[in-house]
Amino acid sequence: MVFLPPKIYVEGMLVGAREIGLDPEYIKIIERFYEISQ
Repeated sequence: MVFLPPKIYVEGMLVGAREIGLDPEYIKIIERFYEISQ
């Protein structure tokens, strides 16, 4: 079983990652989590 965090949580992670200029490869991973989160 895979834990999928709530969409609002992943959205916050994504916004924060973009704000601090995280590596684009990591942002792509977070975006994928966002797509599959509930």
